[in-house]
Amino acid sequence: MRLTIKLKLALAFATIIVLSGVTAWVGITNLTSLDGTFERLIDGPVQRMQMSLELNNSLLSLVRSEKNLVMASSKDEVATYDTEIAKERQSLTSRIERADETASAQNKALWGATRSTLQQLAVLQDRVRDTVRQGDMEQARVLSSTQGRQAVAEMQKNLATVVEVNQKRVAAAKAAAVQEVENARLLLIGIVAAAMALAAGIAIWMALSISRGLARAGELAQSVALGDLDTTVTIKSNDEVKDLIDSLNTMTANLRATAAVADKIADGDLNVAFKRLSDRDALGIAFERMTANLRTNAAVADTIANGDLTVRVQRFSDQDMLGIALERMVEKLRQVVTESLNAADNVSSGSQELSSSSEELSQGATEQAASAEEASSSMEEMASNIKQNADNATQTETIARQSAADAEKSGGAVSRAVEAMRTIAEKITIVQEIARQTDLLA
Repeated sequence: MRLTIKLKLALAFATIIVLSGVTAWVGITNLTSLDGTFERLIDGPVQRMQMSLELNNSLLSLVRSEKNLVMASSKDEVATYDTEIAKERQSLTSRIERADETASAQNKALWGATRSTLQQLAVLQDRVRDTVRQGDMEQARVLSSTQGRQAVAEMQKNLATVVEVNQKRVAAAKAAAVQEVENARLLLIGIVAAAMALAAGIAIWMALSISRGLARAGELAQSVALGDLDTTVTIKSNDEVKDLIDSLNTMTANLRATAAVADKIADGDLNVAFKRLSDRDALGIAFERMTANLRTNAAVADTIANGDLTVRVQRFSDQDMLGIALERMVEKLRQVVTESLNAADNVSSGSQELSSSSEELSQGATEQAASAEEASSSMEEMASNIKQNADNATQTETIARQSAADAEKSGGAVSRAVEAMRTIAEKITIVQEIARQTDLLA
C-alpha cells in the first residue's frame, strides 16, 4: 500500500478526531454520571438532611406555641395558640411519617423512636392544653417546664441523631461524588495525554520522514550543482518524497548521459548520436544543434584542408565565434594563395629575363672567341693591320663592357629570383601553418 503524505496526514487527523470523539464521549458520559450522582445526592441525603432540619424547626415552632399557650393572658390568645399547637403537631407528625417511609432499613428504628417520643410529647401537651382550658395556668406552666421540657429534650435528641445520620450520609455521598469527579478527571486527563502523545508521535514521525527525505534530496541537488553526477540516493518510504528523489536520480542519470556525449564531442567524435528526451528537452535540442553545427564546420574545414578555398562558410549567428574564425581563415587563405600566385608570376618573369641575359652573354662570348681566332690567324697581318686590330680591340672592349653589363643584369635577375623564392617559401610556410591549425580546429 502506498503511504503518501496526504494519506499519512489524513490518517493522523482521523486518529486525532477519533481520539477527540472518544474524549468527548467519555467526558459526556462522566458528566451524565456526575449529574445522576449529584441528583441522587440532592434527592437523597441532602433532601433528608433538609427534612431533618425542617423537623427540628417544626419542633421548635411546636414548643414555642406551647410556651405561648401557657403564657396567654386571655381566652382569645389561648384559643389561638391552642390551634397553632394542633396545627404544628399535625405538620410535624406528617413530616416524620414521610421521613419514615423513605428511610433505610437500618434507620427505621430511629424514626420509630422519634415517632414514639412525639406521641409522648403530644400526650403531655394535651394535658397542658386541658389544664389551660381549666384555667390553672400555673399547673400548666409547671407541666410544660418539667415533663414537657424532658419530652422536648428527648425529641431533640432523636432529631439530633437523625441530623447526624443524615450528615454522615451527605458526607459519604459527597465523598463518593468527589471520588467520581476525580476518577472522571483522571480518565479525561489520561485520554487527552494519550491523544496528545499519539499526535506528537505522529507529527514527529511525519516530520522526520519528510525532513530526512528532503535533506537527502537536497544533498543530491547540491552534488549535481557542484558537478558530481555520480551520486545517487535511495529511500525506503513510498510517498511524494520518494517520487521527488526518483525524479532527481532520473535527472542525474540523464545529465550523466549528456555529459558522456559532451565528453565524446570534446574528444573530437562528432559522429556520436544524441537523442533528446522529449520535445521540451531544451538541453537535448541544444546538444543536437551544437553537434550538427560542429559537423558542418568540420566538413567546411575538411574541404579547406583539401585545397578547395571556394567553399562558402556561413555563420550561425553573430555570436558564432567558430564560424567567424572559419570565415576569416578562408579569406586569409585566399589572400595568401593570391599573393603566392603573384609571386610565382614574378619568379617566372625573372626567370625569362635571366634566360635572355644568358643568351646575350653566350652570344658575346661566341663573338669574342671568333675575334680571338681571327687575331690568331691574322698575326702575320698584325703589323699591317694595326689600325684594324685597334678597331677590333675597341670593338672587343665594347662587347666586353656589354657582357659585363649583361652579367650584372643577370646577377640582379638571379637576386630577384632568389628573393621571390624566399617569399614563396614564407608563403608556403604560412599556408602549412594555417593548414595545421585548420586540422587542429577540425
